[in-house]
Amino acid sequence: MTTASWVKIHGYISIFFLPLALIYAITGALIIVGERGNLAKEEHVIKLDHQLLSDLNAQKNAISDFFSQKGETKLPTGEPKLIRGELYWGLPSSVNVSLKKGNEPNEAILQIRKPDLLFSLVILHRARGGRLFDYLGFVFALAMIFMYLSGIVIFWKIKSKRIALSLTFAGGTVVTVIVFFLSL
Repeated sequence: MTTASWVKIHGYISIFFLPLALIYAITGALIIVGERGNLAKEEHVIKLDHQLLSDLNAQKNAISDFFSQKGETKLPTGEPKLIRGELYWGLPSSVNVSLKKGNEPNEAILQIRKPDLLFSLVILHRARGGRLFDYLGFVFALAMIFMYLSGIVIFWKIKSKRIALSLTFAGGTVVTVIVFFLSL
């Protein structure tokens, strides 16, 4: 393959993944400095027949009714799940709810969590959001490996750059190993 072909493939893949790379870079830097966004939480006590607490569809309908009464238009996505006797509905990266037994037999406590944009991006960065973003992130990781290797191939074809490329790689390896062991 010619150098021009390598450059073209490298360039198109780089530009395609640039928005995702920026998301990962920005959220990664913000995570390092301790900024993770905000998660607004609301708790509401709702009345439920105690028998409904064991019926997943009835719980989902009760939550939908509650949202309608409040004028909320955005319901959680996906299907609700029962985990350790509590209903969880929605992804952590978007509006999500949990419903658990209240203090009284006919009560349930509904917790609504609404993440801001930064919180959602951090959740996606950590692969705790939707599967589609996880798949795109996995493909991006493979593309990064390809882009680094194709960059090496592009530079390696220029004989005058081989020594500088090798020294730069060696320097990066030494710094990474030292920082790795100093961070343990």
